[in-house]
Amino acid sequence: MVVSQGCEVALGTIICDRCGKFIDTADTNRVIIYYSRCEDDNCSSPEEEEK
Repeated sequence: MVVSQGCEVALGTIICDRCGKFIDTADTNRVIIYYSRCEDDNCSSPEEEEK
């Protein structure tokens, strides 16, 4: 595979842990998924999560 010079490859992905929406990427040394909360009102509300 050929990757263009000057092209950055971000191996970390940040997704919402409630809705699964892609949030951003992170520059990491390995493939990894981080979970956070997106800014959607349904996801960022302080409601207690079901167990």
